[in-house]
Amino acid sequence: MFTRACALLCALTWCLHAHRASAAEAPGHAGGKEPENVEIESELYIGRHGYWHGGLGAVVALGEDLHLGLGAHAQREVLGATEVSYFNAELIRDFADDLEVEIFGFVYPEVERLQAVGTGLRGTWKVLQREDESLSLFCGPSYARARSVVEETDELETMHHLMLLGGITWEIGDVAVTLIGSHSFYNRDPEGVETHVGLTDMTHFAAYENNDGFVRDTAAVEVAWEMNAWLTLNLRYAAMWFESETRHAFAITPGVKVSGRVELETGVEFLRGGESENDLVFVGLSMVF
Repeated sequence: MFTRACALLCALTWCLHAHRASAAEAPGHAGGKEPENVEIESELYIGRHGYWHGGLGAVVALGEDLHLGLGAHAQREVLGATEVSYFNAELIRDFADDLEVEIFGFVYPEVERLQAVGTGLRGTWKVLQREDESLSLFCGPSYARARSVVEETDELETMHHLMLLGGITWEIGDVAVTLIGSHSFYNRDPEGVETHVGLTDMTHFAAYENNDGFVRDTAAVEVAWEMNAWLTLNLRYAAMWFESETRHAFAITPGVKVSGRVELETGVEFLRGGESENDLVFVGLSMVF
């Protein structure tokens, strides 16, 4: 399923890009401007006990202020476990007055009786803009409806997960710091209830990569430092409080610009706390065309 989804994603991205190119060449279209770029991103995490997580995504400009993102992912928790595939989409619109609105959604097809669908809305406001400094505020809800399994009884349970998230991004010079916090509400006590839904899908922040489950509260920080024209240092940390455990995730992933259109990112992530402890090696590649 994951392979077919990746092939479909590439085909759809190419069709959208070709449509934009032909529209730009047509008489009377925006003064004959060149079409916007298409960005393709891929990622792969490999860890102990046979863990792996791979993904392929694309972001296509549908207009000057409108972008569409599509993604397909797959992961395996341990050697011999069933592979879980899931898919996501996002629509990002830039408005006047430094306002950006993002609508996103995801779906987890049924695997071992578990499945889920979700959606979310995020608004970002740039409240301060100076020559070498800016400050942005963001907030919004996300919601997931997950068919889950109660571990003690092995019975199915439909969980409704509402997450409220907010934070700030402060950019000064070549350094950007993002602070994130969230709180979640459920229709029942989530302790002992299993789900495949990843926290990255609920939050849309990389600090939560490779963590799933019904979390209660989170706090995270992401730092990006452009050290020079070709090297960016990315640091991420997240603390996640569940009903019966606390997890921590720390990642360092330097990014190297191989060329003006290609960037290679590699690094490590350490997961600590609960049953999800692991040490992961990461590699990612992004291309613009």
